[in-house]
Amino acid sequence: MSEGVIDISGVVGVAELDLVFPGRRVDWSRVLSVSLTLDCMRAFASLRMSVLVDPGERPSWWRDEIHDGVNMSLEWRGGVRLSAGPAGAGDGLTIRAPGPDGNGIEAVLMRESRVMRVRADECSLGNFGSMWFWGGHAY
Repeated sequence: MSEGVIDISGVVGVAELDLVFPGRRVDWSRVLSVSLTLDCMRAFASLRMSVLVDPGERPSWWRDEIHDGVNMSLEWRGGVRLSAGPAGAGDGLTIRAPGPDGNGIEAVLMRESRVMRVRADECSLGNFGSMWFWGGHAY
């Protein structure tokens, strides 16, 4: 299922990352970590993603020249639905509109032949910032 590229263009507010992710696309091979937090009481899901990237042109919010990555969270709200189960081979993350009508947005995370899907009416960019991932560790 993983196409090697995560398309975040359907995420509300993602324009803040245009200088970092041209075309609003994230290369899966540069993703260092992905974690998903669920709050069933408030029907809320947050997907945190750390991506190794060194943009040619640093946006105004980029904190330091030595930073080589971005830590961001995407927040699903409104009618959040979660499903999990077995899947085909491969690892990756896909973000897409779930239906032919284009309403809502879905994240599909595959890891070690398991799949987790989060669907909601809307997904928006939550927290984000530059970080130093020297040696694969965030500082």
